[in-house]
Amino acid sequence: MTTRQLNKRSMFLVMQAFLKDTPSSILVQMPQFEAVFDAFQVELARVGDSSERQLGNLTGLRKMKEQERVLMADACLAVTSRIRAFATAGDDHSLFVELNGTRSFLLVRSDFKVLDYCSMVHAKGVELLGLLTDYGVTQDMLDLLASRIEAFSDLIPQPRSAIVERKQHTRKIAEAMGRCSALMGVMDIYVRMLEFDEPKFFALYFYCRKIVRTGSRKLSLRGVVRDEQGVVVSGVRVSIASLGVETLTTERGSYRFKHLPAGVYPVVFERDGYLRLTVPVAIVANQRKDLEVVLVVDSTMKRVG
Repeated sequence: MTTRQLNKRSMFLVMQAFLKDTPSSILVQMPQFEAVFDAFQVELARVGDSSERQLGNLTGLRKMKEQERVLMADACLAVTSRIRAFATAGDDHSLFVELNGTRSFLLVRSDFKVLDYCSMVHAKGVELLGLLTDYGVTQDMLDLLASRIEAFSDLIPQPRSAIVERKQHTRKIAEAMGRCSALMGVMDIYVRMLEFDEPKFFALYFYCRKIVRTGSRKLSLRGVVRDEQGVVVSGVRVSIASLGVETLTTERGSYRFKHLPAGVYPVVFERDGYLRLTVPVAIVANQRKDLEVVLVVDSTMKRVG
């Protein structure tokens, strides 16, 4: 939802709570008002439902895909390290260089680059299997890598499908909010009937009707997350537990927080395949803090294979 939609939805929710607490003796003075209010609540519930689905689907699929990426990377590296040892023993410099993908490369590069590289490693393993026995490469190891490649490949289009669904929910939110606004316009007409008979109700209704605009304060904290090689890292979970806020870094490795109160807070950076990093940050009122961090690859993670 956009900031404007969030502001308007907040006003709708305030209006809903106010009218639910209004005595029925006042509401019955406005013919058909309750029917319009009921329709308003139905549309408002649709806004909430679409908003929840919009937020939930993409995050879950992205997390699942990243988990499969880690499993595929581990299976690939288990094969790669053995083939490179074979290449070294045979003085095959070309093969050694060809299979130079690092764990960092496998975890942060684009989906298709990583998929193509792992597929190439698998193909090399199959081609040289008869020569790799002494180096610990087995058919089971290659089969595991193939299954990880297939699982990751199947998930690549899923976030795109989720994006399409997200856009559909965005459209549904806009449509439902438009209907809420139209219904509220009808309610306004009814309420104006009571300007002199119920002045207190009239004044409170239009006070609640005002949209309180949030999001106007300056950005509190922003930054970029990179790995040890200087490559930006997407999908990093950045959280401030004491404030109950969190976000994920974008494809460009950037993150940002708005409206943070002044104080010193531990900011935590977490992503599969990297060591957890905690950085204390001092937030000053009406000032923006820029914080770039470097994540270190977790070399202690167990490899699959």
